Amino acid sequence: AEAIKSQIPFLEDPDYAALRSKANERWATYIGTRNMLGYEQTNAALGTFLAFTSYEDVKRELNIVAEDLGFSTRLKHAKLAASTILDLARLDNKARNRETVISLEQFSTIAKHLSSLTTDYEMLRSIIAAMEPIEFTNIGGGLTLALDEIEKNGDIEQSSAIILLSDGHANRGMTRDEMLDKIPERALELNTRICAVGFGNEESEVDFILLRGLAEATDGAYLFAKTGDEMIGFFVACQQALISDAVEQFNGIAAAGETIEAGRVDVLDNTAALNFTLTYLTGSLDLVLTDPSGEIVDDNYSGALIQDSSNVQLVSISEPKPGEWVIQVR
Repeated sequence: AEAIKSQIPFLEDPDYAALRSKANERWATYIGTRNMLGYEQTNAALGTFLAFTSYEDVKRELNIVAEDLGFSTRLKHAKLAASTILDLARLDNKARNRETVISLEQFSTIAKHLSSLTTDYEMLRSIIAAMEPIEFTNIGGGLTLALDEIEKNGDIEQSSAIILLSDGHANRGMTRDEMLDKIPERALELNTRICAVGFGNEESEVDFILLRGLAEATDGAYLFAKTGDEMIGFFVACQQALISDAVEQFNGIAAAGETIEAGRVDVLDNTAALNFTLTYLTGSLDLVLTDPSGEIVDDNYSGALIQDSSNVQLVSISEPKPGEWVIQVR
């Protein structure tokens, strides 16, 4: 405990203690108000109403019409983001000679285990392609299945991540408070972080308190995304954080035919490896990397491995030159 205090001096600051106490009091007031207003009962009643009115059936029909008209749906973006993770895992395996195992869990009315941890990415891709939204949302059930799989078939000596995507609120299974009370503790025991993304038009559409709480309690990350490219970038950053230290993340828009500078990074001396990942939603883009000496990285660059797949490009450089690297996209 004393070692922790020496590293985080503000823990003994009276102002911090008072602020923390006030925050705890307001959180307790918030929970009390929710209980007094019958939030959980109302949420359950909403689920019953949606089932009675065939809301989910109409929603599926709207998605079909949107697809026919050429509009991207939330489900389509989610599938694309998941497929990008599979592509990147395959490229990472070749670049680092290290396998990434992935499983799939579905949390609908009843959470369902779709696949055990595997490196059969094409099998996983076929499962993702066939996925459809089914009635209600049982986030707690899905997280429990994911942790069960990590405990049974994973390696707790290695860091794991659960990537959770939700476009709504849990209305089946564990309540928000139950999830925040039970899930993070078990995740930490299994050396697992939770990366949670809420996807919608407005953040109020998703249970951001739950998603952010799960992420913060497990040293993970939370993002509310309005667009598919935001979601894909978040998925990739979470996956990459398991196998390397992220230096920078850049986002932007590149028009057809133009080359833009995305950013610059300083590489320290004696860095063993440097990896650049480019993801994009539509079109075809390429990374243009310039090392500190002004040399552009191509297939003949010493120590470089350039790989492409669908909407992701991975450039891996062993023993990179120290100094400032310029990152461009074209």
